[in-house]
Amino acid sequence: MRRGRLRRDRRSRRTCRTDRRRRTDRRVLPLYQEGLCVVLPVRHPLAGEDTVGLRALADEPLLRYAGASPAWSAVWNADPRPDGTRWLRGPDVHDMEEILAYVRAGGGVVRVPESVAAVFPRPDIAYVPLADVPPGTVALAWNGDRPSPLVETFVDATRTTAPGVTRPTPGSAPAP
Repeated sequence: MRRGRLRRDRRSRRTCRTDRRRRTDRRVLPLYQEGLCVVLPVRHPLAGEDTVGLRALADEPLLRYAGASPAWSAVWNADPRPDGTRWLRGPDVHDMEEILAYVRAGGGVVRVPESVAAVFPRPDIAYVPLADVPPGTVALAWNGDRPSPLVETFVDATRTTAPGVTRPTPGSAPAP
């Protein structure tokens, strides 16, 4: 029984797509918009650019998140890309240190949110904003059909500390 509770608790911290079919049990509190960057070794020819388009990365192998579902990988990696081409398959990765090691060695590139770039600065790694990828919405999502004082307290704390956050509505989704 305890194991089941832990599993349920983990689900409340996962990412979820808010633009798919609306669920009446899901509550969503949009927080902010965040762009994506491509992670490159500093010696890469595109590392010094202000922005990079997906087309410029056509010959780069894309690192894959190990254990991710094909559907999640397709959305997160924009695979296929808007022009219909597919990424070259790079190695599977498990964590950020492994990602940085592969990138540093020239084994592939990966897309990460801007916040990840801020947390993992390295002198031998470049984080270049992607020019032709729309920003995503970072949101807090939880099951509204399972009231929890702990979740309610966390949501209230988030609402009071995050500027511009509004009260969520059932099945609400952030604006595109």
